[in-house]
Amino acid sequence: MRSAVNGEPYPTQPLTQQLKEEVVKVTNHCAVCDRVFVQLSQWKDHMASNTHKRRANSKRKKEKALITLPESVPTAVIPQSSWASTISG
Repeated sequence: MRSAVNGEPYPTQPLTQQLKEEVVKVTNHCAVCDRVFVQLSQWKDHMASNTHKRRANSKRKKEKALITLPESVPTAVIPQSSWASTISG
Protein backbone atom coordinates (compact mmCIF):
# COMPACT_ATOMS: atom_id res chain seq x y z
CA MET A 1 0.00 0.00 0.00
CA ARG A 2 2.79 2.43 0.90
CA SER A 3 4.51 1.97 -2.41
CA ALA A 4 1.33 2.92 -4.26
CA VAL A 5 0.92 6.07 -2.13
CA ASN A 6 4.59 7.06 -2.45
CA GLY A 7 4.71 6.28 -6.19
CA GLU A 8 7.33 3.57 -5.74
CA PRO A 9 7.36 0.32 -7.73
CA TYR A 10 5.53 -2.60 -6.17
CA PRO A 11 7.79 -5.06 -4.36
CA THR A 12 6.01 -8.03 -5.96
CA GLN A 13 4.63 -8.60 -9.40
CA PRO A 14 0.85 -8.59 -9.79
CA LEU A 15 -0.82 -11.92 -10.31
CA THR A 16 -1.55 -12.71 -13.93
CA GLN A 17 -5.09 -13.57 -14.81
CA GLN A 18 -5.39 -17.16 -15.82
CA LEU A 19 -8.06 -17.85 -18.37
CA LYS A 20 -10.32 -20.69 -17.50
CA GLU A 21 -10.38 -23.43 -20.04
CA GLU A 22 -13.79 -23.91 -21.53
CA VAL A 23 -15.33 -27.14 -20.38
CA VAL A 24 -17.00 -29.02 -23.18
CA LYS A 25 -19.71 -31.34 -21.98
CA VAL A 26 -20.48 -34.25 -24.22
CA THR A 27 -23.94 -35.68 -24.00
CA ASN A 28 -25.41 -38.74 -25.61
CA HIS A 29 -28.94 -38.57 -26.98
CA CYS A 30 -31.18 -41.55 -27.61
CA ALA A 31 -33.47 -40.47 -30.45
CA VAL A 32 -35.72 -43.50 -29.98
CA CYS A 33 -36.53 -42.76 -26.33
CA ASP A 34 -35.81 -39.00 -26.53
CA ARG A 35 -33.50 -39.08 -23.50
CA VAL A 36 -30.17 -37.37 -22.86
CA PHE A 37 -27.35 -39.03 -20.92
CA VAL A 38 -24.35 -37.14 -19.54
CA GLN A 39 -22.23 -40.13 -18.65
CA LEU A 40 -21.19 -42.61 -21.29
CA SER A 41 -21.81 -45.54 -18.93
CA GLN A 42 -25.45 -44.43 -18.46
CA TRP A 43 -25.95 -44.23 -22.22
CA LYS A 44 -24.41 -47.68 -22.77
CA ASP A 45 -26.62 -49.18 -20.04
CA HIS A 46 -29.68 -47.56 -21.61
CA MET A 47 -28.84 -48.82 -25.10
CA ALA A 48 -28.58 -52.38 -23.71
CA SER A 49 -31.82 -52.12 -21.70
CA ASN A 50 -34.99 -54.02 -22.60
CA THR A 51 -37.04 -50.81 -22.52
CA HIS A 52 -34.90 -49.22 -25.23
CA LYS A 53 -34.90 -52.39 -27.32
CA ARG A 54 -38.71 -52.66 -27.17
CA ARG A 55 -39.14 -49.01 -28.18
CA ALA A 56 -36.63 -49.39 -31.01
CA ASN A 57 -38.42 -52.48 -32.35
CA SER A 58 -41.80 -50.78 -32.09
CA LYS A 59 -40.53 -47.70 -33.91
CA ARG A 60 -38.90 -49.85 -36.60
CA LYS A 61 -42.16 -51.76 -37.16
CA LYS A 62 -44.18 -48.54 -37.43
CA GLU A 63 -41.74 -47.07 -39.95
CA LYS A 64 -41.76 -50.29 -41.96
CA ALA A 65 -45.57 -50.32 -42.00
CA LEU A 66 -45.64 -46.76 -43.33
CA ILE A 67 -43.11 -47.52 -46.05
CA THR A 68 -44.60 -50.80 -47.25
CA LEU A 69 -48.24 -49.90 -47.77
CA PRO A 70 -49.98 -52.37 -50.06
CA GLU A 71 -50.44 -51.28 -53.65
CA SER A 72 -54.19 -51.95 -53.52
CA VAL A 73 -55.02 -49.42 -50.82
CA PRO A 74 -58.31 -47.87 -51.93
CA THR A 75 -58.36 -44.14 -52.23
CA ALA A 76 -61.59 -42.22 -52.13
CA VAL A 77 -62.09 -40.26 -55.31
CA ILE A 78 -65.31 -38.31 -55.30
CA PRO A 79 -66.34 -36.71 -58.57
CA GLN A 80 -66.63 -32.94 -58.38
CA SER A 81 -70.36 -33.02 -59.13
CA SER A 82 -70.95 -35.28 -56.11
CA TRP A 83 -69.10 -33.20 -53.54
CA ALA A 84 -70.53 -29.99 -54.94
CA SER A 85 -74.07 -31.27 -54.30
CA THR A 86 -73.02 -32.48 -50.85
CA ILE A 87 -71.70 -29.05 -49.88
CA SER A 88 -74.76 -27.18 -51.13
CA GLY A 89 -76.92 -29.73 -49.31
